[in-house]
Amino acid sequence: MEVDRSERHIIIPGRNLIEAVKIMDGEDRTTEVEVTNRHVRFTANHIMVQSALIEGEYPSLHHVIPHTFISEITNGTVPLMKAVERTTVLASESIIRLETAADRLLLLSQTAEIGDIEDEVSILEKNGEDFTISLNGKYVADILHGTSSEFIRLRFTGKMSPIVIQPLNDLSSTFFLITPVRTAK
Repeated sequence: MEVDRSERHIIIPGRNLIEAVKIMDGEDRTTEVEVTNRHVRFTANHIMVQSALIEGEYPSLHHVIPHTFISEITNGTVPLMKAVERTTVLASESIIRLETAADRLLLLSQTAEIGDIEDEVSILEKNGEDFTISLNGKYVADILHGTSSEFIRLRFTGKMSPIVIQPLNDLSSTFFLITPVRTAK
């Protein structure tokens, strides 16, 4: 059998790829991957999973990634994670509002049944002006749970621009973008 070593870029739907990994997860074994013009097929241990490919090119992210920031704050990851979890647990549609005020970060959410929920954490370092942004708290919590960094930096780029979350002791160039949620306040 001849193996084609030429480089080829394909886009596989994320859900399909996750399902293929789940089905084939287990013992160490070889998985055969076959790519055609419209499909990708994974075969391992008498199990075959096939998925349609997404046509076109993956969008360039260079114009989405902010390079300048209005404000930057540094927080301890664990205190911020706990405050996000407390604020999000009863938030309507998991939407929380982050507001900087002097040396603290306020986390606010609202529910029709209970009312307003407010928590705060100390800001360890701040550069730039105060800001307010509304985000999906579950997304923020997932990011904070997924990092092993002791400290996290939040970079504000504008009220309707993505916020950048970056682990501080991560030696890679890992960072996360979360797009804001449009709210009345």
